[in-house]
This record gives sequence, structure tokens and C-alpha cells, in this order.
Amino acid sequence: MMSLDRADEVVHVGDEVAVRRVSTSTVPVADRYAYWQESMSSSLYPVRLSPAGPVNRGKRSDFHADFLRVDAGPAKIARGVLDPVRSEITPAAARQRSGDTVQIMLHEGGKILLESRQGRQVLTGRTLTVQSDDEPAVQTHTERVPMVLLSVEAARLSVPMAALRSSMFVPHPVDGMLRVLVLGAAETARHSAGRLDPVGMTSYLSGVAELVLRTLVGHQTEHLGTVEVRRQQVRELVRARFHDPHLTTTVVAEAVGVSVRRLHQLFAGGPTVAVQIRTARLERAVELLSDPLWAAQPVSVVAQRCGFLDHSQFSRAFRQHTGTTPRSFRA
Repeated sequence: MMSLDRADEVVHVGDEVAVRRVSTSTVPVADRYAYWQESMSSSLYPVRLSPAGPVNRGKRSDFHADFLRVDAGPAKIARGVLDPVRSEITPAAARQRSGDTVQIMLHEGGKILLESRQGRQVLTGRTLTVQSDDEPAVQTHTERVPMVLLSVEAARLSVPMAALRSSMFVPHPVDGMLRVLVLGAAETARHSAGRLDPVGMTSYLSGVAELVLRTLVGHQTEHLGTVEVRRQQVRELVRARFHDPHLTTTVVAEAVGVSVRRLHQLFAGGPTVAVQIRTARLERAVELLSDPLWAAQPVSVVAQRCGFLDHSQFSRAFRQHTGTTPRSFRA
């Protein structure tokens, strides 16, 4: 298989964000399928490609695909078009994956045959599909298809995988807002390299994925009230309100509508809610003390911003968490 370095056009490469144009027209005809497969497998996850019918007047090996891909750490987005092709995540390949990647595909048209645990389905027109890297599936594009691929690490999402599974491998009709959201993310990522903060870009793409997935999953009754969803509600609440010095286990229990005893049961065997709050505060403190924009702010201000009212309490907790004092850490 050929090296991607021979064909990838580097549009922009920064410390944490890379923009690349991946086009089969830049490689010899005989290498085009191999090149596209290597590009897909290295940028997303391993797939097996094969022809899906006559391409370019019977020249089956003359495969055309042209994508612009933006890699922002654990979040990636690509937009482009490709000729008819069959892509497969084999059962063997799926077993080797851990389900740590979720991919959202916006199909802008054409006809696609999708075979998965949900059965065989035909996708036409504009649709959204969701899949993970640990489930076998076959997609056959029978026409030249414009599309957007947005992938993100599952760990960056607050939507539980258990809630996503039933929404995977089924076509979701695309309304105007979802389409604009996904296309807008692709265009923003494409034009922002070198201008916008790279860490912010990762968070932005992850946030777009979060919004799309939450919209697709909605408030399905079969997911409400389950243990994992309750845990996720707690984690989201802690992430959103850890800076509140009055956030306690009791406050969290009341906010999610369970008793304190039930809350302890939900996290039995793992970090308690109190520990999660404390950890979230200290991790944010580490970020702020490492941020040059906060270098002129007193440690006491950082402590208050992270939910600590008592400076000495903050110093003790920070030392236990990092092994050093806040001032020494910043130095």
C-alpha cells in the first residue's frame, strides 16, 4: 500500500490542527483504491473498500474522491465527494476496536445501501447516519455522493453510548437546521486553521457532534431513568457547576431528582460525587494556572474561580492532587 505522504496536499498544519486535501486525482490510476483506503483507515478507522460498479466509463480502477479533512486532535471533520464504492467494517476489524469513536455522516444525496445489525436499508436524499467503530457494517454508495464525515472520541461526549446504540445505522431525515449545523462546522474548521484557538476548535467540533447526537436521540422514553443516563446527568451537572462553591452531593441529588442514598448507590464502586466535584475543580485549577492569560491573576482568584472559598483548603487539595503547591506549579 502506498504512503499517504506521496499524495496528501497539506493545506495547513499547526500544533494541534491540521488541514489536508485528500484527492485520488493526485496519484496514479492503479494506486487510487489503495490510496483512498489507506487515507480512510488512517484518518477514521480501518475499512475495506471495493468497487461498487462501473466507474468513469468502465475504468473500474479509475476511482475519484476529493475530500478536505480537518484533524483537531480527538475530533475530525471532512467534506467532499466520492465515486461509487463499497466500504466495510468487517466483524474481525470491529472486534479489535473499543467503541471509542463515534462518527456522524451527512449524506447530501445519492443512493446508499446500508447493511448492519439493523438490517438492510436504502438511503436516498439528504440523511444523517451515526455509527461507532466497534460494529460491523457495509455501506455501498451506488452513485457519486457528496458528504460530510464528523468523528469524535466517545469520551468527549456526554451522551451515553447506551443511548446512542439504538440510533445507529438508521437513516435520520435532515432538517434545515441540522444540515446547516454540520455544513457550517465543516466550513468553519476549513477556514479557521491558524486563526482560531486549536483547543477551542476541538471543543467546537465535539460540541457540534454533541448537539447533533442529542437532537437525534431526543428524549426517547426507553433511555430515561436508566442507571447510565442518571450517572451521565450527574456528570454533566458536575461539569457545568463545579465552579459553584455551594455545589454538594445533596444539591446534585436534588437537581437530578434522586435521594442522596440513591445517588451514592449509582456510583458505588467508583468515585463518589463529592470526589468528582473536587476533581473537576482541581483539574480546572491546573488548566488556569497553566494558562498564560491567567498568569497575572492571584492564586486566590484562581481558587475562587474553581469553587474554593478557602485559600488554604485549596492549597492543601491542590498539593494532594498534583504533589506541589499552586505557586510552585505556576513557577
